[in-house]
Amino acid sequence: MAEQAADRVVLTHSHDGSALPYVYDARQELTVTPDGLDMAMSVTNRGQAMPFGIGWHPFFPMTPATTLQIETGDMLAEEDGWLAGEPGPVPADLDFSVPRGLPRRWVNNGFDHWSGRAVITWPERQTTLRIKADPVFGSMFLFVSDQSFDPDYQRDYFALEPMSHLAGGHGRSDLGGLRVLEAGQSLGGSVRLRVI
Repeated sequence: MAEQAADRVVLTHSHDGSALPYVYDARQELTVTPDGLDMAMSVTNRGQAMPFGIGWHPFFPMTPATTLQIETGDMLAEEDGWLAGEPGPVPADLDFSVPRGLPRRWVNNGFDHWSGRAVITWPERQTTLRIKADPVFGSMFLFVSDQSFDPDYQRDYFALEPMSHLAGGHGRSDLGGLRVLEAGQSLGGSVRLRVI
């Protein structure tokens, strides 16, 4: 931990290139606000030119009446080995352009051209969360487990993951949004969560 205060923490990590060819410094800052949380992340390349990306994997509570609203472009179908496939149309039960409940099935998909905004509502709790991500987070990933994968899963959480790139970008000819950083270059961005 690099810094700590009552409402803020800064975490840093430096990788020296052992086990992986990457040499970098990463920084994450979390700040609690009166109505939510601000998250900032950056990575600075300290080695040879390499593709980099940033993102978070936050989990959110899911109640029987939880709804989600997001605007995205294409969805990446899941292929064998939980890998992201090619972009295609969004199926009806994953079209969250208007608020809707999360499907009662396994969901493990990336979405391209995300607007950077999401609204999660818990009607039973009379609570809504607004998420606003910087433009660098042009992709997002949605995960809903099921009992065939996790026998103890109670449909009590899901993940909505802001990402600067598509999952599996290293295996794509266009790098799926990963940015090639020269030595000394950085990539960073922020996400704000507000409870209303």
